[in-house]
Amino acid sequence: MTEWLEAQPRTATLLGAVLVAAFGFASMHAPVPTLVSPFSHPGALVALLITDWLWVPPFRSISAHWAAVGVLASLPLSVLFVAWLYPLATGEKAVPTRSLILSVALTVVCAEWLGSGWRYGLEYQGALYTTVVVGYNVLCLTALTLLYITNRVTPRFWSNLAFHTTLFSWVAWSAFPWLGELP
Repeated sequence: MTEWLEAQPRTATLLGAVLVAAFGFASMHAPVPTLVSPFSHPGALVALLITDWLWVPPFRSISAHWAAVGVLASLPLSVLFVAWLYPLATGEKAVPTRSLILSVALTVVCAEWLGSGWRYGLEYQGALYTTVVVGYNVLCLTALTLLYITNRVTPRFWSNLAFHTTLFSWVAWSAFPWLGELP
């Protein structure tokens, strides 16, 4: 499997973008935050901008409306993934320093986000939701750390792609979950 990834870096990178979009869609596919759909803010902000605009005849049903919102809200991070990883499409093996800096910065901001929103999450979403969403973030950060270490020990295209796909999927799905009252 890893040989195929390394032989087809452009295709593998596009598959990573599809996976990021799938996580972005999963984050926004319900009308309220749930354990499966935690409303990560990068997608939620796009959804808030387009939700009124999208309330047109083909999307008048709630399910069709939220499906369309989920798809459109997931696109910006997928496009950013492809733009960020343009060098990866050539088969780059080592995780670039800029990606390490991005992941550390996102980790710090996410920790602050979760810490400052903890009380609101408990009040509006409940203890189960808030605790599980924090657990998702810890799990994603553990995976990112292990993938980075694996790539530093033995630089390979697959571990570079896995690191970046995990990073952007984490941001798309649960890095900045909705904690608090909905507008």
